[in-house]
Amino acid sequence: MNHDFLKFWRVVRYYVYKRYDLDQQNVELLLFLRHHGKFDKADFHNFERVMSWTQYRLKKLVDEGWIEILRRRKRGKRKEVYRISPKGKKLVDTIYRKLMGEEITMSPAYNPLFKKKTRYREAKHRDAIIAMNEYYRDLKSKEQPPHHAPE
Repeated sequence: MNHDFLKFWRVVRYYVYKRYDLDQQNVELLLFLRHHGKFDKADFHNFERVMSWTQYRLKKLVDEGWIEILRRRKRGKRKEVYRISPKGKKLVDTIYRKLMGEEITMSPAYNPLFKKKTRYREAKHRDAIIAMNEYYRDLKSKEQPPHHAPE
């Protein structure tokens, strides 16, 4: 079995952290919820039990647009129901695409790690993104059959 799509997980995770201002736990939570469908507050708290406690995590994710309220709570009748928002789905799909070989943009307009003034840690991750992009480019060029001139 030759699966190495998690080879650059740390690089992709740090890019997501900087680009979207999401910490590792919230990213992992969105990864988990991506295909879960609907959930209520109790379900959400069951999901987050394995993470460090943050009091208003659900509210923050809703306020930032990563999770949306599908059905509002009615006093004494129904629970509030949530689902991952289109914005959250798009983020998770982006993470999967990057892990499967799509290059991370090196434009400073879309990637804060490529701005002129960065700290040492960001510079190291920028170098790792460049190496990752080169790795995937080389891999793709080896997979393509050679082009032959028509006879």
